[in-house]
Amino acid sequence: MDFDLTQVSLTSIITVVGSTGVLSALCTHLFGMFRDWLEDRTKRARRASYAALRLAVQLETYAIECARRIEEVKTSLASNGYYGKLHGRLPKIPPYPDEIDWKSLEPSLVDEVLSFPNQLLVSNDITTFVAEDHFPDDTELATAECLLHCGYRGVQAWKIATELRKRYGLKSRNVLSDSWNMLQCLEVEEAKYHDQQRIWREWKDKNFAAPDK
Repeated sequence: MDFDLTQVSLTSIITVVGSTGVLSALCTHLFGMFRDWLEDRTKRARRASYAALRLAVQLETYAIECARRIEEVKTSLASNGYYGKLHGRLPKIPPYPDEIDWKSLEPSLVDEVLSFPNQLLVSNDITTFVAEDHFPDDTELATAECLLHCGYRGVQAWKIATELRKRYGLKSRNVLSDSWNMLQCLEVEEAKYHDQQRIWREWKDKNFAAPDK
């Protein structure tokens, strides 16, 4: 008698497969794959959270150093050099930790974090040029660019740190005190920086605009 596949029901197939242990082995294999995937996903999430925390703390520390530098310069100028300290460069940012798993983080955030030191190099070129050009004859003008860029880059570092904490569910840290509002100190100079850039763009557009055809 010919074997008719149309007469074979799904139930009979499952019964045969189950009786031979194939179904049990398949389920065990699939469960193992799911368990490994879940464990790997958990480990990646932990690595990402750890990396985000390390980077956020480092960037927050840098923002604080920028604010401290602003206060030191302003104190020195106000006291005619008796207190505080003059600066013509931004603070140095330490190298990022070697153990950071960059691939576990979002590419857009990695781009911001890794690009930040290069942006500091550009700012330092500007502040150093101005400082060397005017010091010691005009200490206020010599340190003016340093104040602006400290504010701008300090706020930038703080914002990146905030993005890292928010994206990976980390608690925000309040580093402000009743006697000193670090973030406000940065934002005042950042606003001046943007005003300066706006004035420069307007002057450039006015004096170097393409002639009408």
